[in-house]
Amino acid sequence: MWWRVVSVWTGAAIAAFGLIGLLILIPTGVVMPASMQPGSISPAFWPKITCWILVVMGVLAALEGVWKSSAIEELPVQEGEGINGSQLSRIGSALFAFGIMFAAWTLVDLLGLPLTTSLLSVTLGLMFGERRLVRLLAVSILVPVAVFYFFTAVAGVPIPTGSILEHWIL
Repeated sequence: MWWRVVSVWTGAAIAAFGLIGLLILIPTGVVMPASMQPGSISPAFWPKITCWILVVMGVLAALEGVWKSSAIEELPVQEGEGINGSQLSRIGSALFAFGIMFAAWTLVDLLGLPLTTSLLSVTLGLMFGERRLVRLLAVSILVPVAVFYFFTAVAGVPIPTGSILEHWIL
């Protein structure tokens, strides 16, 4: 089956990209200040966390492709096996979700992180079949607002509010 090869190679590529980030991109691209205050976070902290997540998730995706392929190979092969409508639908949904996330990334400067995250949560929740609309709306509004106020008021970390909402918040 073609998809197990794609799964293994995609997982390996994701893990390799994470390793390239850890071993080459972060050490050469992240500038470390000469003196750091005690208790401050290194500028390389979040890039390293992101790269480690890429490595772990890539390895898991590759292993899943290997494990599933051995279990599926035991199933009888049917005549005319190929991509069916359900698989195309899942691929289309994933590509559409990627497009929505790219649109959200571009909207952060205009709408701000809390509003963009709320809209993204509602959109993806509806797209992937969430039927409890009241719960979806409540979580999509309350979680970004709570995180925003925690980081701005408690942690003192500025969160982008966007050019539209800049005058209304705080």
